[in-house]
Amino acid sequence: MPSRLKTTVLVLLGFLAPLVVSEALIAVFLDRPSWVEGCSWCLAGLRNTYFQEDWRVPQSDPTLTRYDPELTYLLRPGRWPFSNREFHTVLEVNTAGLRDDETSLRQPEIIVLGDSYAMGWGVGQHETFPELLEQAGPKVLNAGVSSYGTARQVLLLERLDGSRLRAVVVQYHFNDYAENLAFLNGQEPASRAEFRLAAEAWQDRLRYRPGDYLRAFLRPLSHADFLPPSANEEDAARTALDILDGSEALADVPLYLLETDPWGAPVFNVLDEMAALLAGGEYPDLEGRTTIVPLAGVLGSADFFQLDPHPNASGHMKIAAELIKALRIGS
Repeated sequence: MPSRLKTTVLVLLGFLAPLVVSEALIAVFLDRPSWVEGCSWCLAGLRNTYFQEDWRVPQSDPTLTRYDPELTYLLRPGRWPFSNREFHTVLEVNTAGLRDDETSLRQPEIIVLGDSYAMGWGVGQHETFPELLEQAGPKVLNAGVSSYGTARQVLLLERLDGSRLRAVVVQYHFNDYAENLAFLNGQEPASRAEFRLAAEAWQDRLRYRPGDYLRAFLRPLSHADFLPPSANEEDAARTALDILDGSEALADVPLYLLETDPWGAPVFNVLDEMAALLAGGEYPDLEGRTTIVPLAGVLGSADFFQLDPHPNASGHMKIAAELIKALRIGS
């Protein structure tokens, strides 16, 4: 081999070898995040990789979802496996497209609205906090659907049986703001074609290409990536309350509001702003029948998956315990 060619090959190997080793190590640690538990920047990098290259979501899987022109999508009725790096679960879906049984659709006493946190992302059907509420006594319908903001949650509620409803739990997440703001500004729901293209784009990002893991590992994500420009807590709280206040399905129904944050770390503290707006008398129809259920200090890091920001079984148990106290179930 000529010396110039040999030099070129050695340079290329010297450049590629660290990349290959880095990609391989990231792949190994994605399956074993506990190995880097003491290294905060390592765990942050793995989370970056998981979110950008490895995160499977129900709404991107056509076997799990069906298009809905008002709500964009609902889950397909049936039993469906749903897995990510840290869990393997089964979604048992009723005819309304919700992760609950058929019986709960008929005259529930409590309906839980929310996104993937309420749906029970990553935990078994019997471990979700809505199911734990039901185990404490009242008939509860889990109407949490992954990615739903307050706007779609309320639209969904209008389709459900409220004939014996005595309370609605609304689980808020900081990324609800973008959807809520778009809804109040009159933005149309995604068309069938737009929903399909978004699902295909998400599936494409899951296809591994050399260099993907290292690039994502080094690209930090922030909460701002999931929020509209110039987002602030008061506006986020106001948009959510505007939607709740304008719902006929919620008229005269006691409301219980809670806020979930990734790994229990407050992002926006929208719940505090909601409490201030309610106390200030801006929403008189909501003020007297709305209870804030704070979770600050209730959930710790052990109550969440390491890579995934959703609560694990112990987290759901603690959320259910707070709701049982607030709803005075069994007292």
